[in-house]
This record gives sequence, structure tokens and C-alpha cells, in this order.
Amino acid sequence: MIINLTDKVVLNSPAKINLALQVLGKNGDYHNLNSIAVFGIIHDKITIHESDKDEVLVNGSIIPNDSITKSINYVRNKNINLPPIKVIIEKNIPMGAGLGGGTSNAGNFLRYISNITGIEFDLKQLARIGADVPVSYIGKSQIFSSIGDDIQEIMLPELYMLLINPAIHNSTTDMFAKLKDYGHKVEFKSTYTNLNDLTNDLQKAGNDFIKYADVKIIEVIENIEKNSNSMYASMTGTGSTCFGIYKNFEDLESSYLKFKKIYPYYRIDMGVITS
Repeated sequence: MIINLTDKVVLNSPAKINLALQVLGKNGDYHNLNSIAVFGIIHDKITIHESDKDEVLVNGSIIPNDSITKSINYVRNKNINLPPIKVIIEKNIPMGAGLGGGTSNAGNFLRYISNITGIEFDLKQLARIGADVPVSYIGKSQIFSSIGDDIQEIMLPELYMLLINPAIHNSTTDMFAKLKDYGHKVEFKSTYTNLNDLTNDLQKAGNDFIKYADVKIIEVIENIEKNSNSMYASMTGTGSTCFGIYKNFEDLESSYLKFKKIYPYYRIDMGVITS
């Protein structure tokens, strides 16, 4: 199949937020996970057009061997005649923040290719590009487990969410290397209509990487728990971004304004996520 990309294509690539993240064991080189992922609040912009050679630019710099490059190679290995392309990524999602920026970019690129070709890609293969690539490829609120390829859609109530990034870069590889033990799986429901039920299960599951997090991250989580009307506070992915979930917009906005004063040098965002 030949793809024509003479016209410029612009994609919106949202952040991935892990409401909970358990590591249950290891399968070869890959870890078995249990997580709920939602998308939104912060977005990258991806621009794609034909070129004389493949090139991936992130905020103007060439990035070799990134998730997009791996995705381009994956597409061509599927006998899809993808011409040389330039991919320009305008980063708004902070890197090393547990928000899946690179894998979200890859997942959204692959979903675009899938939509225009009608070809569905294999989730197990996409997980080899990155554990978060399959969930970003699907692009909806999901429970995901195994190495990231076992995915189940989940229905959630509206989530009024606060994000606080304490300007710490966490390497995913380094954080996984710190793991010393594995948790016991919490079985999530496929539908949550009540926010209390959801936050109770999130509390049970937690995030297995918090115990290895920087003290600044722990402080932010504790501040969200103690100094605002949050229903639940945690860290997304392997960090460093922390989040709070609130029952309404008023509580969210009040906390946003409060933490902007408490942490003037941290990045703070807020928004509403709907399933």
C-alpha cells in the first residue's frame, strides 16, 4: 500500500497519565504491569510531511533512535510504502516526567497510519517499541496489563485533575532498575460511575515507583493529600509528575491557584478528563 503525504498532517498527541501503576513481575526483558491510563490535559503537536529523507525533529533538534523512528521502521516492515517523511514534534509534555510523551507521539503516529490505511497493528508488536505505545495507539482510557499489550477499555467518571511537575527528570530505565520486589494485582472494574469507588481502588493499587522517588516528589504528593480537597494523590508512571484528583471544578481550581503560589518554579497544569 502506498501512502501519499504531500499534504501536511498535524496531530494532537496528549499526555498519558497512569492513575495507578503496579509491577507484577518480569517476562524476559519486559515487566508485567497493571495500570489504568487516561489521556489529556497536556499535548504535544506533531507535524508530518513528505521529505527527501526521514528526519525527526523535536523542538528543532534531530533525535536519533526515538519511538517515532522505530514506528516508521515498523510501518515499513509491514509492507506499507511510506515515503521519506519529516516529523516535527513541538514538545509541551515535559520529558522524563512519567507522562509518556515519546510513546504517546509514537502511538498517535501509528494510529494515524492505521486510520488512513485501514490496517490494524498488533499490540504485542507495538509493546516492543515501548510499553506505553499500545495504550497511546488505542488512545482511550484503558486498563492495561502484561507488557502493555493486554488492554481493556474502562469507563470512568469525569476526572478533575491537577498535575504538578517538580522539575525532576526521571529515567524510566533507572527507575525500573531500582525495583526490588513486585506487588499483588488489584483487579480494576471495567466501569466506575462513582469517584469514591475509583479512588478506593487506586489507593489499593498505588504506584510501585513512589517508594523510589525523590524526596521532592514525595513532598508534592503529601502536600496534595494534606493541603487540598483532593480525593486521591499519586505519581504518574515512573515520575516525576504528581497529580491530584478532585470531585469538582471548584476544588480543582482552588488547589491549582494555591499550588501556583506554593511552587512558583514548578510546572502546574489542570484540566478535566472524560472517558
